[in-house]
Amino acid sequence: MITHIEIKGEDISRPAERPPKTNWKIELIKKGLGVLQHASPKKSASIIWHYFTMPGRVAYTDAQREMIKKAEISQVSYQGDLIKHYRWGTTGPKVLLCHGWRSKAVDFRRMINAFVTKGYQVEAIDMRAHGNSQGKHTAMPEFRDIIKDHIAKNGPYQTVIGHSIGALASGIALSELGPTFQPKHFFVISAPPYIRYFFKDLVRDVGCNDAVYQSMCGLVKERFHQPIDYFDLRLKMNDLKHIDTHLFYCEDDQIVPFEKGEELEESWPHASFVHVKGLGHYKIIANPTIINYILNRVMIN
Repeated sequence: MITHIEIKGEDISRPAERPPKTNWKIELIKKGLGVLQHASPKKSASIIWHYFTMPGRVAYTDAQREMIKKAEISQVSYQGDLIKHYRWGTTGPKVLLCHGWRSKAVDFRRMINAFVTKGYQVEAIDMRAHGNSQGKHTAMPEFRDIIKDHIAKNGPYQTVIGHSIGALASGIALSELGPTFQPKHFFVISAPPYIRYFFKDLVRDVGCNDAVYQSMCGLVKERFHQPIDYFDLRLKMNDLKHIDTHLFYCEDDQIVPFEKGEELEESWPHASFVHVKGLGHYKIIANPTIINYILNRVMIN
């Protein structure tokens, strides 16, 4: 089933509180890689990995700081870093929110408020090196580890909602946990469905060649003991097919191309597809129409 949602007049530019995509240091590194890649593709890949896995902190708005004050906060240790967990509401069905790259739990502020108002208990996590959690470097498989551990200890959840890399990581985690810990509803919002394509784009954007790209892919296996193609949501359909799943992708997304959503839709025939216009990558999780769609699907089922 395909649902069309079009929003007009929304500002979909990059949020002002997010750090710039490039600066003088990044441009200098690119120039150095242009020379180094020919002598040592693996060293070049390691340098790209070092900077790519360092998301940097995004500033909090006043409204987000107030949201944190309302939360019950706990923490767990992951590889020596303290990871912050948040809970809003104390009764009702449980919802888990999984944020994306360079994001944080309270980026879901409007969604949290909407669910709590309807009587739900909402939980979210600041991933390693994000929000108020400790760490300087992280990668998507670590998102997966943190989400999986949280669900195993606190789940199952009635609903899991993931945005961007948080949706990819939560899908991988749910596929590994199996039916006992899988939710009734899974909402995948603007997720890169697999890693290979954005590695290829990243390597191309810094001006490096295919040998560097192949070395980047090899670093996944080297550091996380699973090949890069393991982290591919298109291949997890059989593990997740019993979940009521909804895929949200926006035509105007400048981060995750709409075509990637269509690729995932083709691999997941059991899922409902929400074709969005006018919201881009960031505003999609805060828009009332999107939030109401999710609430309606959860509340009637």
